[in-house]
Amino acid sequence: MLTEQCCHPFLTFADSCRIGATLASIRRQTYQVLDIVVVDDGSTDGLASIVTAHAEGDQRILSYLRTRRG
Repeated sequence: MLTEQCCHPFLTFADSCRIGATLASIRRQTYQVLDIVVVDDGSTDGLASIVTAHAEGDQRILSYLRTRRG
């Protein structure tokens, strides 16, 4: 297990077809301290519910779901 801290920030919009696999891959990282920050810019394709489901099962995921700002 790696002892360094790692943060995976990413912005996303209308990417529900890949977000589940992306989060699952990041969650498998071996960093002892890991933060996953997801910012969704108002997707309407169900992305928010996928991110929320992953975040409920893993406190390392921080999600910021907001209305579309362009």
